[in-house]
Amino acid sequence: MTADSRLTPFPVSYAQRIADLATERGERTALIFIAPDGSERSLSWAELDARANQLARLLADRGVGPKTLLAICLPTRAEHIIAAIAGWRLGSCTLPLSPQMTDRERAEIIAVSESWRTTVMLVEQQGPHACDIGLDQLPAYETVDASPLPAVTAWPGKAICSGGSTGRPKIILDDRPWQKIVGQGSSLHHFGLRADQTQLVTGRLYHNIAFSLTHNGLFEGHTVILLEKFDAALTVDVIERYRVSFLAMVPIVMQRIARLPDVLTRDFSSIDAFYHSGAVCPVWVKRVWLQLVDPARQYDCYGGAEGTGVVAIRGDEWMLREGSLGRPVDTRLSIRDSTGAALPAGEIGEIFTGHTGGPLTFRYLGTEPLEATDDGLVTLGDLGWLDDDGYLYLADRRVDLIITGGANVYPAEVEGVLSEHPGIADAVVIGIDDDEWGKQVYAILLPTNPAAPPEVDEVRAFCRERLVPYKVPKTFEFVTTSFRDESGKMRRSALASSRNQARASTLLSTSRNEPIS
Repeated sequence: MTADSRLTPFPVSYAQRIADLATERGERTALIFIAPDGSERSLSWAELDARANQLARLLADRGVGPKTLLAICLPTRAEHIIAAIAGWRLGSCTLPLSPQMTDRERAEIIAVSESWRTTVMLVEQQGPHACDIGLDQLPAYETVDASPLPAVTAWPGKAICSGGSTGRPKIILDDRPWQKIVGQGSSLHHFGLRADQTQLVTGRLYHNIAFSLTHNGLFEGHTVILLEKFDAALTVDVIERYRVSFLAMVPIVMQRIARLPDVLTRDFSSIDAFYHSGAVCPVWVKRVWLQLVDPARQYDCYGGAEGTGVVAIRGDEWMLREGSLGRPVDTRLSIRDSTGAALPAGEIGEIFTGHTGGPLTFRYLGTEPLEATDDGLVTLGDLGWLDDDGYLYLADRRVDLIITGGANVYPAEVEGVLSEHPGIADAVVIGIDDDEWGKQVYAILLPTNPAAPPEVDEVRAFCRERLVPYKVPKTFEFVTTSFRDESGKMRRSALASSRNQARASTLLSTSRNEPIS
């Protein structure tokens, strides 16, 4: 009798599920980490469980508990996953963050999170913030008791950080107990997630998609393989070597793989389920992947980190409705005009979504809540339209949001940094079309002295000191007249349109071959 067959159809916490699987599976492999050179490090279920108990005790000694937000500011490696499980065992809420964040960005996030509850930030090396816990300051695992801890269910268990539209970070809380029923309770089950698959995670663990995939996979007993750093050729090698059966990606990763010269000769036959999300997938990339993976086994999914709803389309459906995002999955969907009135098929409006089975479960820290309609729907600001059969098409992503390589960049945050530069009088940041990244972050700058603007390299270095790499503009354009209208407003869509039309002659391009952040 397996552990799963003994389970009753009641929720179990994510932390307890790891303990149950460790009892059942012992030394069988739970996690495999692939380094850029192809070398591997693995962790068994027993080791994962023991390390989580040990780290939980170390964190508890430093005040982590049910009233704590545990921010995990670590690279993609075993300690990141161990830390999340350890935090949940103590009842704390976890917040994955990029280890590349500057001290300034971290301080802003702490200011937001501390308004809710005590924050502890787990980092590789002790930093300047009072809430930091450096792994380099903790005792070695082997010195700590690894015995089981009392069962606790974190509530809430997960938060995700996003740059706010005002330029200030916001934290999205999944305001539910951090538990579910094995084999249920996740939209991923609609897209081929099942027990005991071999899953490959190509993204960084501070991204919501990678973090959620990893822990939902472990919950279902997956062997989870993680790339410490994405490489297209290595990814295909790993798929073939390990016979990967569950796979999810953002379109920029799909694109890098699709450009491999021999990709159509490679073996993707082990993949039972493949889905992509995080940005609109270029049509040519989608067509390549429909050749690599059985169209009936792949999905394009649309939704937000807020969890307000999911829209999806299977590959064979997409071939009949090219460019569609699909139909709602356990989601209410409506397209509405500026007055809130529902629009008929074919008319573009704002996309409103909500759950079919109950109220929305997320809330924000650091910004005002979304205003719901009378029937409980909300919008994240995306525009789209429905066809006569209820299939959704995206007209544009959020008005100001730039999605570059699957990562969200809010212009106001970048503009705020640029405005601090003494040589810049005004700045506007837009997203312009980019064949590789989907959109690239593009800065239009009005110098304090138009006759002697700052050097581009100097402005770029200024930004890199204050922003995560993917938020740093790839292109800087200096202008001599204001880009604001008489009312003082700047029309980003018009600015982006004109740059897209004339970018071949007007862009001052930087390298587009930077690593994915």
